Amino acid sequence: MKFQNYIMAALALELSREVERMVFDQTGLTGEFNFVVEATRQQEETNPFAAPIAPSLGDIGLRLESRRGPVEIYVVEAAERPSEN
Repeated sequence: MKFQNYIMAALALELSREVERMVFDQTGLTGEFNFVVEATRQQEETNPFAAPIAPSLGDIGLRLESRRGPVEIYVVEAAERPSEN
């Protein structure tokens, strides 16, 4: 994955899509950056929570760290068909 003129918040959003988990920017870095991140598919079947993509962020001095924290969740309690006009 090649990133040009990326801010860290945009990188976190992109990584969230790749690892199928929420990724938050806690770097404190400001400004825009250019870098390349190589990603490989994980073959490990023993861990059902393993991310399907494992980016090699260490090459650019970053790391993904798993933590628990509050996440906003929306719940649909009811739904109705729209009425005909």
